[in-house]
Amino acid sequence: LMDIYPTVCELVGAATPEGIDGRSFAKVVRGEATTHRDAIFCAYQGVQRVLRDERYKLIRYPRINRSQLFDLADDPDELNDLSEEPAQK
Repeated sequence: LMDIYPTVCELVGAATPEGIDGRSFAKVVRGEATTHRDAIFCAYQGVQRVLRDERYKLIRYPRINRSQLFDLADDPDELNDLSEEPAQK
C-alpha cells in the first residue's frame, strides 16, 4: 500500500513529496518492468508481521509468540505450515 501514492504521483506527472517511504511501481503498470521488489515486509498494528519474498512467506504473531512459514512455490494456498520443521528452524 505504501507504494500506491508514489505510483499515482508518477503516473499523473506530479512530484512525490519528500519523506515518502514508498517507491513507485509505475514501470510495472506501464509494462516496462515485470517486477518491483525482491521482498516485502508488512505489519498490522502489534498483531502481525510478515516477510515475503518470491518463494517464502514468514508470518510472525508477536502477541501470541507464534510463527508460520510457507513455501509459496510448493504451497501457494498456504496450507502447509513449515515453521515447526527442524530443517526450517
